[in-house]
Amino acid sequence: MKIDTAQLICTVSHALLGRVTPNLRAVYITFEKETIVLTFYFDKQPTEDEWELANLADTDFISDFPDVVSDFRVVTVAYPMEIPNQGFCIYHRYED
Repeated sequence: MKIDTAQLICTVSHALLGRVTPNLRAVYITFEKETIVLTFYFDKQPTEDEWELANLADTDFISDFPDVVSDFRVVTVAYPMEIPNQGFCIYHRYED
């Protein structure tokens, strides 16, 4: 299945509305073979609520692309460590 990248970015951006917490540093989309990977990078270990918010965003994303194989990842990368610059950045908080 051919995926429109602009539609993908808009869908994930929309899924993040109301679900971004101060602990969330970035959200990236990458492609691994036939799988779309949605990765949430947190500054500290996410709370149970933050994990659930990320999971809900992923669920909203999946509902718009039911024929796509996707993977959802939560990664902790403490500031000031650099976040891997891979794929499409959907969200990145301001950092000095």
